[in-house]
Amino acid sequence: MYPVLFRVGHFSVTTYGVLLATAVFVAGTLFARALERHGHSRDDAWSVVGWALLGGLVGAKLYYVVLQQDLGALFSRGGLVWYGGFIGGAVGAAWTMRRRGLPALRALDALAPAAALGHAIGHVGCLFSGDSYGLPSDLPWAVAFPRGMPPSTAGNLRDVFGVDVPAAIPDGTVLAVHPTMLYSALILAALGTGLWWLLKRNPPAGVVFGAYLVLAGAERFLVEFLRAKDDRFLWGFTTAQAIAIGLFVAGVLLLAWRGRVGEAAATGDSGGQALEPAQARGGAGAARYDPRPGRPGRGRQRGRPRHPVAAGGAGLGARQPGAAGPGAGAGRRSRPGGSTTSRSAPRPAAGGAEACIARRRGPTPGKTLPVPGDRHPRVP
Repeated sequence: MYPVLFRVGHFSVTTYGVLLATAVFVAGTLFARALERHGHSRDDAWSVVGWALLGGLVGAKLYYVVLQQDLGALFSRGGLVWYGGFIGGAVGAAWTMRRRGLPALRALDALAPAAALGHAIGHVGCLFSGDSYGLPSDLPWAVAFPRGMPPSTAGNLRDVFGVDVPAAIPDGTVLAVHPTMLYSALILAALGTGLWWLLKRNPPAGVVFGAYLVLAGAERFLVEFLRAKDDRFLWGFTTAQAIAIGLFVAGVLLLAWRGRVGEAAATGDSGGQALEPAQARGGAGAARYDPRPGRPGRGRQRGRPRHPVAAGGAGLGARQPGAAGPGAGAGRRSRPGGSTTSRSAPRPAAGGAEACIARRRGPTPGKTLPVPGDRHPRVP
């Protein structure tokens, strides 16, 4: 394995650090693209990623310190536990989403495939640094970590992790173990790809994140059986498995809740009855809202003419008795110079136009609307 890529003086650039930065970049880019599909900016996405990264690093380190019960581990370069990072990152992401006004479930859906793929890349970093390996194995793909954290020697497996290694094997013997970090990397990469495919199908809000909780919890619960761990407490289960069970249950509940909401939305709010076509499409008889400022609630009915002239007959602005008919040049307008232009409808009388304007503005105190057919509105 190659835990250190190169050194510059006393400063060493580790493989895990480079891959961790790569994981953050990939996860942030995918999260930004997913948020843009829902009309949010890249600044929102990178703000969430930045605070989630900070909270994740703090949570991962504090979780490791609690497990080791050693405050000195707080200042070491290693010792980052995933579930501590998950909790800290969730707190940082939730706070930023609330501050930015992002819809929680949609933002979590966008974050789910990015988190899975970023986690997969992080596990590749664990493989190169020799961290989080598994139990001794004689499988063809088993890997020995002579420079691991700690080295996979028989003595470390006995003393540090409590693994039952035959006493005939000397403590300094380096043993081949399960590359559990590689198992997790492959499973999470497949999970992230599947979640990204599901996200592009635009399912109900919360479904993608719920699927992530279920599948990621199941992955960690199963892989932990092959891990070399020293925190097994009940029937051989680890602390990570207990948290995985909680995530699995939370994901199942979220999926069940969103499934019921989706069914209710599909049947509508009218007792499972579908809306009538005229009401659903705003057909004849459906009220149209007038969005002009200062006129809340004022609108008109579909199918009703915008101008009284279009109604014909005795409506406002209709041709008054005694006016010239169509044969006498009605509906023609004179231009300067004597030319005329044709109009498709009779020109409304002055009183009708004023009445139309007054009607659109609404009643004025002390003045009544004109009655159709009355050329002189009465003032009380």
